Amino acid sequence: MSVILNALRHQKQLTQQKPGFFWSKAARRSRFSFPVMMLALGLAIFAGISLVGAVYWAQWVPTTKVVPKKISAPAPIRNYELEAQQAFERGDFAISIDLFKQALEKSPQSWVLLNNLGLALTKTGKLEEAESYFFKAISSNVTCASCYNNLGDLEMKRNFLDEAELYYQKATKADPGYADPHFNLGVLQEKKGDLEAATDSYQNFLERTKDKKSPLYKKVEKRIREIQPEE
Repeated sequence: MSVILNALRHQKQLTQQKPGFFWSKAARRSRFSFPVMMLALGLAIFAGISLVGAVYWAQWVPTTKVVPKKISAPAPIRNYELEAQQAFERGDFAISIDLFKQALEKSPQSWVLLNNLGLALTKTGKLEEAESYFFKAISSNVTCASCYNNLGDLEMKRNFLDEAELYYQKATKADPGYADPHFNLGVLQEKKGDLEAATDSYQNFLERTKDKKSPLYKKVEKRIREIQPEE
């Protein structure tokens, strides 16, 4: 009998303890699972908002295709002076005149361009226009010996011998070492019949010319022997 009573008491104690055991375990589980549930809920809400935003952006926000611009290469800068000189050397005087004038638009005071343009104009027979550019060149450079020499050639074409001689003399004074005007003076003086003066001018040319083997040098040497009076 006592054994039965003891068994009943033991079972009663176990029955009273079980609810408390399960409650404390469940309480612990619920206490840890609540933050996890909140975190999961927050992630789900964020994912939902992101999805809605992506759909809205795809449907309503216009997409622009960025096309890279093709950078064109800069246009090469033309050297009008060089092109003009090349055209002059080829004998394309009309082209060289146009190119020299374009070059002068950038350098209107260049005595070199003005002088060369005058030469090209002389080649085409535009003597008055050529003369004006030679004068402009001299205004930019009063010591331009080639400008005076070119004016002398221009006056020779007009058969104005005295004016031509004056310009050749100015060329020799502007640059005493310049050979060309001495040769031109010799030709002019020989044309005027002054052979003694022509001989002196030819000698001055030979002394100043650098190319002693040129055909012109040999021609002048021969001409001096021809026009010198026999002793």
